[in-house]
Amino acid sequence: MHIMINEAYLLLGSNLGDRQDYLLRARRALSCLAGNMLRASHLFETEAWGDTPDKQEYLNQAILLTTTHSPASLIRQTLRIEGSLGRQRGDNQYAARTIDIDIIFFNHMMLNTNSLVLPHPRMQLRRFVLEPLNEIAPDFVHPVFKQKVATLLSECDDCLAVKKLGAVDAEIGRTRTF
Repeated sequence: MHIMINEAYLLLGSNLGDRQDYLLRARRALSCLAGNMLRASHLFETEAWGDTPDKQEYLNQAILLTTTHSPASLIRQTLRIEGSLGRQRGDNQYAARTIDIDIIFFNHMMLNTNSLVLPHPRMQLRRFVLEPLNEIAPDFVHPVFKQKVATLLSECDDCLAVKKLGAVDAEIGRTRTF
């Protein structure tokens, strides 16, 4: 029996509580439940996107995961992890959250279902997605736009601040500055 190994690029984000701890716990859960983490970007502190009442800044991080899960199975796992970390979904899609896990790319797949759209439909408009993604996959070609992530970043009109923090120490999950 042949097992398919897929590559998924995910974006993690948190703007409630101990943001670094939520990202660490999400990475650990993904490693246990979803696949093998091959790469992780630095942490980036970013202004909140959209109509959020509190405008608390996010910590974001892009990761590359190899997985045997299908896209549908992977989204179920990410939703499960979000729920276990206290994520509460409501009507406001821009509400503050303990953790947000978005699947940005899954291989070079294009998919449009009720539960998942691939590639992420607004990633090219958001600097907070493109900056960390560019750090780990600048040459990845968007399957719809046929442009590299680095090109999408250079052409992005989003002017929200995105600030690179230190590197993540894999042992303790905390940021260290250079």
